[in-house]
Amino acid sequence: MYLKYITNFNLKATPWFSSCDYSEWKSNIDKKMSNINDIDNLVIYCIQETYGYRVGIFGLLSHLISNIIPFQTFCLKRFMNSNIRYYQTNNIFSSDGEIISSFIGKINRYIPVLNIGTWDYKKNLISKNFHYQNNSIPHMFDFTSPVLDSGCGIFSNQKPFESGYEPLDFVSKKTTISDTLSSKGMCWSFFTNNVNKGITVISFNLSDDLFELSKLLELEQIISLKNKLQNRFGLMVNEYETYIVGDFKIKFTEDSESFIQLTKGINVNYSDNTHYLIYQKECPDENGFENEIKKEETNDNEIKNEEITNDFRDEIKDEFKVTDDENKVSTDFVNVFNPLNNYFSNPSSSPSSNSHSSGEWIHI
Repeated sequence: MYLKYITNFNLKATPWFSSCDYSEWKSNIDKKMSNINDIDNLVIYCIQETYGYRVGIFGLLSHLISNIIPFQTFCLKRFMNSNIRYYQTNNIFSSDGEIISSFIGKINRYIPVLNIGTWDYKKNLISKNFHYQNNSIPHMFDFTSPVLDSGCGIFSNQKPFESGYEPLDFVSKKTTISDTLSSKGMCWSFFTNNVNKGITVISFNLSDDLFELSKLLELEQIISLKNKLQNRFGLMVNEYETYIVGDFKIKFTEDSESFIQLTKGINVNYSDNTHYLIYQKECPDENGFENEIKKEETNDNEIKNEEITNDFRDEIKDEFKVTDDENKVSTDFVNVFNPLNNYFSNPSSSPSSNSHSSGEWIHI
């Protein structure tokens, strides 16, 4: 199995409080997907800040109806934004139909059995036969969790072996409405087709607290999740890869000792904005895992990690560039053909299948 393509995009679309045009995003995604037709290799779409919530049977019906009505009115939106103090500060952008549907859904949410229906904007973005499971939606008898789910999702052209979700342990400051309404955290999927190789993909929607210490604590939890999944699934396969992709919402300073320590032994690639692609390959041995990043001994017998070449850095920056058409949509759209393509051959000729490549990071 080979990860051919991975893309990440953040809609920044909090329901009711965002003017996001989902139809334009869907059209943009469909256009990109039309060029990616591969049933043999793994194709991944990661989504952030695109939320779902429990609305119940009647709430689901009213949402469906409000979305197919060709003409929308905005009288309730104008009234609420003008006369209710909370909405004067936090403007609503929804149509009257969406507002009414949301009120019905909120009432339905607290009636077990009748609250079985869920409305998830992520499902409406990708129309092809991609696998997706929402593990962060509150269950029917959960009345204390935030109204919205995590807002993050992983879509794949192959069914994952297992998927899951882990909420953030600590949100220091709820600086935005999305922090207050949603359950921020990390979703993950593990893929394998045999004992030869396994791939874990982790995506996340972090808090909107842009203080670097808060983001380092969140990154620490992501790395901890990576290690737990590695210990859980890594010994099942001969080769194990982890891809962590998402929008950290800040750009870490390259001289941050904490960031360097947290990502030690891991390849960290980032765009010109705040989107990161973090990659690590491991091979189990009798002692656990051996990181196959190429190592070089110094004269002092210390181990020096050669994480990434200069050419590779330039290539990453090129791959992360956002085109003008993407900028027209609204926010960041990161489109990445596997940036390791130049270093990984097709599975049939992969150096990793050669026993002589052991102890190196695929001949980098």
